[in-house]
Amino acid sequence: NLQAVETIKTNFLNYLLDHASERQIIIMEQKEKIPFPSKLTQNSKLTIIEFTRNKTQGRYGLLNDVYNPED
Repeated sequence: NLQAVETIKTNFLNYLLDHASERQIIIMEQKEKIPFPSKLTQNSKLTIIEFTRNKTQGRYGLLNDVYNPED
């Protein structure tokens, strides 16, 4: 059930935010597959980094200065 999966993801992300304290948590997921409830996007301690695979716009990938040879 897609609705149940989305609810689980949302609750998990909310749990991480509520219990993170001063720790760093890194979550990697496809943007289309992760819910972003208003609590997540309004949290001032939350930083969302989108990897663009574009050398001139946004962040290309996880590692700085590492590119795919075909790009």
